[in-house]
Amino acid sequence: MARKALTDTAAERISETVWLPNFCEGNTVLMLMLAAQLVATIAVLAPSFAIAQLGFWSVIAPASVMAQWLALTSAAALCLARKMLAALRPSLAACAALTFVAINAYVCSWLSFQGMRMMYPEELQLPSSFLLRVMALSVLVAMVALRYMFVQHQWQLQVQANARVQVQALTARIRPHFLFNTLNTATSLVQLDPARAERVLVDLSELFRAALKSGDEQITLREELDLAKGYLAIEQQRLGSRLQLELDLADAPLDYRLPPLLLQPLVENAVYHGIQPRIDGGTVAIRCEKDQTHWIISVRNPKPETPQSDTSGNGLAHANIKARLQFAFSALTPSGAASLVIEDGALHYCAKLMLPIAAE
Repeated sequence: MARKALTDTAAERISETVWLPNFCEGNTVLMLMLAAQLVATIAVLAPSFAIAQLGFWSVIAPASVMAQWLALTSAAALCLARKMLAALRPSLAACAALTFVAINAYVCSWLSFQGMRMMYPEELQLPSSFLLRVMALSVLVAMVALRYMFVQHQWQLQVQANARVQVQALTARIRPHFLFNTLNTATSLVQLDPARAERVLVDLSELFRAALKSGDEQITLREELDLAKGYLAIEQQRLGSRLQLELDLADAPLDYRLPPLLLQPLVENAVYHGIQPRIDGGTVAIRCEKDQTHWIISVRNPKPETPQSDTSGNGLAHANIKARLQFAFSALTPSGAASLVIEDGALHYCAKLMLPIAAE
């Protein structure tokens, strides 16, 4: 099933307002375990009664076990409490998280020491301040980590806000381009064929309805293809038989969700920069293929006989699409990220939308 935008209120609040990472994810847990091991090693290297009595290697092993146990149980507690923390203000959420860590550190350190006493019943005695020292160290480390996570979260929000502004600016600049062409077409048909002019304006309204949607809203690939076909229908009214269409979309994932107006600008560029300058016109081919990691939707057109001097529309459309792809699929790893690939050959020009299968 294609990826859907989050609609659950709690899920949206978690993803947008909670600055704690997802402690259920493997990468987060691994980083936490590495940090715990580093703290445990530093603590053992410091002069202590245990080193003097038992030696380094006899202490580092149980200390590492205790640190990893503390890290894993803290991660589990914060993972389970994530929805509850989502309902709290950042300051209260931080206090609650530190409370979980403190309680967990106290319990885990006490249980770990009991295990050490079973191994060394005579040699090792529990100092009165041992549990409090472990708990205090855990809380201090957690405070530093939480502060880092909060700053990182604020930075990510700022990056996302800047991305939204850039996407909106690019979209605002590209809309007048196809509006101008479409209104010219409709104007030329008003007296000759009012019904066809009405059809052009209906198709134009559908395009603008999609263009005016929120940058975060997504549509299905089926709807995106309908928008592209609507645009091509407008241009066929203007260019007639000079514009031919070839579709190979039998295997296309029609329910795949993606930002609106990714395909239409590529089709528009194919017509404006490829078909229109040619005396005999040409064919715009839209094809959907699949490799191991991506759905590949390509728009292919012949190149004009003579190079064009004005190709700024291509660059603007490509910048718009790349920005929205990056924003919409930013959570995916580089191997599964979305992208726009351009193949500029001697006779043909091809733009490929690389949509990650992992987003389905």
